[in-house]
Amino acid sequence: MLSEPRTINYLSELIHVPISVQVENLRLAYSKLCEKEGYENFIRTADGCRIEAGRIEGQVPDKNSLQGEQISSLTFKKDRIQIVEENNRMSLEQYRSRVESVAQVATEVLKIPLFLVHQTTVRAITTPNCYKSAGEFLSDNLFKIQASEIQPLGRPTSVVGLRLLFPPTQNEPSKFNVRVETYLKEPRSLYLENVATFQQPTPAQSLSLLGDHVEKAANFVSNNLWTFLTQYDIPKQP
Repeated sequence: MLSEPRTINYLSELIHVPISVQVENLRLAYSKLCEKEGYENFIRTADGCRIEAGRIEGQVPDKNSLQGEQISSLTFKKDRIQIVEENNRMSLEQYRSRVESVAQVATEVLKIPLFLVHQTTVRAITTPNCYKSAGEFLSDNLFKIQASEIQPLGRPTSVVGLRLLFPPTQNEPSKFNVRVETYLKEPRSLYLENVATFQQPTPAQSLSLLGDHVEKAANFVSNNLWTFLTQYDIPKQP
């Protein structure tokens, strides 16, 4: 069985109709988000601003972590808002709350009436228990590629991966674009990514739907994708 997946990155992009961005409104949004979400460092950009956050209360930096330094940022542009947690140490509940909080301030201060598209990306890592590396797990068991079958390529391969596309359906209008491959920072681990696109407009009165989207994308990685992969983490047959 694979280890429990650990989320390392969240990224949400809230796309809206282009607006005229006023500096005073951006600073007001920044002020409100400083109080709600602990954002700091207002940086003016050509078409909006970038805001960076301090450490989440109660978090302790892990010097032994493979992830590196946590980067927490929020970018306002004319036609979208980007909410990034890189080398993440936030819980899913904290990130969901942050997305909803940012969207609420944006609708109130920047007068954005609705969000046309929400794309949210979730990245996680997990480690096989029955294989020495993620590459071995993928090539030897999931794909069952023999060493002799690699020879026509003329050189060894160190990264093996899988790409899955889940198109919208009548019952599930969202689109998932999924990657599974060796995690380059730690070849023992698998890198899991789900880029989820929700194209149904979300009005200002229903911002909790954005949080639902985040949960749906994350749960697909930690539940559906993990369950699919873990059935292959079994000892090699003699």
